Amino acid sequence: MNEQYEIVDRAIDSNGFMTSAASAAYINPEVWNKDVLRFKEAQLVITNLGRQYRDLQAIAGDTLNITVDGDAAEASDLTESTDATISALTMTQIAFTPTERGVAYQVHDKERRRTFMDLMANVTSKIGYGLALKMEKLVIATVTSDAGNSVVANGVVASAIASSDELDEYDVLSARAEIKKDHFVPTDLVVSVGQEKSLLGNTLFNNADKFGARDVVLGGKIGHAFGVDIYWSDLITATASRSKALMFGKSRTGEEAFGVCAIKDPSVEMQREALGRYTSIIGVEDYDVKVLHANAICTIESYDAY
Repeated sequence: MNEQYEIVDRAIDSNGFMTSAASAAYINPEVWNKDVLRFKEAQLVITNLGRQYRDLQAIAGDTLNITVDGDAAEASDLTESTDATISALTMTQIAFTPTERGVAYQVHDKERRRTFMDLMANVTSKIGYGLALKMEKLVIATVTSDAGNSVVANGVVASAIASSDELDEYDVLSARAEIKKDHFVPTDLVVSVGQEKSLLGNTLFNNADKFGARDVVLGGKIGHAFGVDIYWSDLITATASRSKALMFGKSRTGEEAFGVCAIKDPSVEMQREALGRYTSIIGVEDYDVKVLHANAICTIESYDAY
């Protein structure tokens, strides 16, 4: 995740993060839920670029079927006294089937009494981070595997990528073209840490009057160039010295490339075990991730030594 939000693991021992029954009894679950949601949302980069569906939170059921818009038909010449040709409404159905994901810790009385920090606040942040980590990784895996377009740096075969095939402005422009040819509007690009290094070392990105401004790298966002907002994520990792950046577009009617459907937002539950003198704390959410428009996604594979 983004480095400015990373939580340092300071476990006291192998059972780390334990607290007293008294402390657990005074915790307000609603406050915990808000804190966990806040920590989780601070971690998300790629997930936030998709459409968020909350329909299942208000109704009974475990599956959400949505209709994804298709291309509009082109108008045709009309002839007097002849009926106009009826165009088909092209739409696609996508089914979201949420699955529970969770992360749990145990807090022991002894460690709570002897610790020098606020363990409960630390557990809250770790639960939020853990839930975000799971969601962000699932989004990356889903959009990468289901992407309808792909570009390889310098136009080489993916298996032949060499150290000279780093991500550059031509690759970004090629990905934009791939998305635009399918009638989508490019909006966002997310790169790996190694690909970010390549871009920031590029002349165009270091020239303020070409780049637009020397934006500070903050919140995962590098800046805006070539018509897209550019972000970095350390969850896009290199395999065999190659990484795949992700470019996203929107439909002409404003639909995002992918969506996240949550039937349950993050919530925290605790259970006290008197004999063991510890409290179990678990954070849970229930959601699914689906690609809505495959051709609105383009991967850019390039050399990445990191």
